[in-house]
Amino acid sequence: MHCIVCAHKEAFIARLADTCDELGVGDPDELGHQLAVLFEGAVALATTLNNTSPMVYARSAAAILIDESRENGSLSVTTRARL
Repeated sequence: MHCIVCAHKEAFIARLADTCDELGVGDPDELGHQLAVLFEGAVALATTLNNTSPMVYARSAAAILIDESRENGSLSVTTRARL
């Protein structure tokens, strides 16, 4: 079972990285991993709290990451500090 879950998570990260590459970001693998961490954390917190607000916060953080990566090719030090 563990291998199935790992394969699913790795495929999810790869799909995110592919999408980021299509957007033309500077480091699609890094951004794909960052977005996966945001998603996984938001799902875990939303489940624990029985509240969907973590998904809203994760979405706004993801938008910042994506916008910054598209504009500058990578995340600036300022953006990294804000997150």
